[in-house]
Amino acid sequence: MRKFILLLVFTGLVVLTANFLQGAQESRIAGVITNANGRPAASVWVMLYDRNEKQVGRSLTGDDGRYYIGYLKPGTYTLKVKKRDNVLEQRSVRIPGDESTNIRLP
Repeated sequence: MRKFILLLVFTGLVVLTANFLQGAQESRIAGVITNANGRPAASVWVMLYDRNEKQVGRSLTGDDGRYYIGYLKPGTYTLKVKKRDNVLEQRSVRIPGDESTNIRLP
């Protein structure tokens, strides 16, 4: 009987841990922005907007052109690449699905 109770407790802990880890997984989008020559585009803003055009995340690219925006809910977003107030590129992305999105600027 004691072994049975321990088995139930252990099984419950495994299930709770698995559910916690599944819920803790972070939805994100990341990638590299490059210019027309294929070189990394440094210091450009990558901004993410929901359907209501509310900004839900942003990232400034580093010297390597990389960006990362985390803690996203599943859905469809508009990804905009901006330099100052100019939109250089814009596209629709889905989370999950487009977690790795590289963009080559014109």
